[in-house]
Parts: sequence; structure tokens; C-alpha cells
Amino acid sequence: MTIPTSFLRICICFLTSICIGTILCAQDRIITLSGKYLEVSITDDSGANIFFNVTKTKGRTRSLSIYKGDVFSTKRQGETETLLYAQDVDFGYELSVEDMRHYIYGQHDAREGYDATPSLLAGFAVGVGSALYLESGFLPLTVPIIYSLGMQIPYIKIKEKTISDLAYKGNPNYKYGYEKTARKKMIRSMLGSAVGVLVGITIYEVSN
Repeated sequence: MTIPTSFLRICICFLTSICIGTILCAQDRIITLSGKYLEVSITDDSGANIFFNVTKTKGRTRSLSIYKGDVFSTKRQGETETLLYAQDVDFGYELSVEDMRHYIYGQHDAREGYDATPSLLAGFAVGVGSALYLESGFLPLTVPIIYSLGMQIPYIKIKEKTISDLAYKGNPNYKYGYEKTARKKMIRSMLGSAVGVLVGITIYEVSN
């Protein structure tokens, strides 16, 4: 029995599309020392930089690179993790591999789960209030700086719902990584206080 050529072509096209789809869906992972988990497609990691493609919205692909010194590990699809980080006090890498791993977990969880919105809203309120209380002028413009510096002091509460694995909860390196990243997000509240100051000055000038 002879199989029609047209049928063979359809089968080949179908199998090819499946293979291409599988390749496009395959994801590699890059974990950075700043706690970012990048889902990418690594194209070249033979040099000092790692080159990779990132799929954006609407299927668009963007080619980027990252210096290996900023990377903790990489993991290609179907392969085991490759560590790039190594403890080296001379270069400032004082933590062991496992301690750094916990530190990165803390950063990542804070990036994904810590909500700095209350600090942003509080900064806005402080900005508006200070501008009205100080009756506009130059002094209210210093409030955003003072407020952001003050945000360095408060205790950071780590909520269990933001912890990806409760086994990390009591780890000091995890806590340090979490608090450091959360505090950075809180400092952004300076933007809220700055906008608040401008709104307060505007209200004062219009009303007077």
C-alpha cells in the first residue's frame, strides 16, 4: 500500500510544529545574586557573560546578557543546576554557598511578596501634611529625604504568607536578604512623600 505524498507532508509539518513548540516552551533559569529568578532561553555561556533570550508579551523575543559575577547559578532545561557562585572573601563573597542560597531566597520572597504600599501611602500623607503645616516654602522639600532615611530604621515583619518555604523562617541569612530587599522597597516611599509635598504646596498656594 502506497502512502499518499500529501499525507506524508501533513505528518511532517505536524511533527515539526510540535518540535518547534517544545523548543520554544523550554525554559532555562538564571538566579542572580540580587534574588531575581530569570526564566529565559540561554544561548551562550562560554564567556564572561551569559547571553539569553527573553520572551516578552505578544511572543516577542529580546536578547540580553548578564555578567557571570552577578549570577548565583544557572539551570538549563532538563539538566542539573550549575553553580557560578563561590565563597571568596578577597572579592567580597563572604557567605558560603548554602548561606548565600538562603540569602537569595530571602531577597526573592521579599521581591515577590512584600507590600510596600502602606509606606507609600504614609509617605504621601506625611508629604501633604508637612507642606500644609509648614505653609509651603523650602522646608517641606526636605521631608522626602528625611522620611526615606527614617524608613531605614523600622522593624521589618516577615509575614508567613510571603515565605516560599517555612523552613527558611528562622535562618538568619534568609532574614537578612528579605529585610534588605524589603527596606529598599520601603525607601521608594520617598516618591510618595515627594508627590505629597507637591500636592500639599499646590493646595496651600491655591487656598491662600
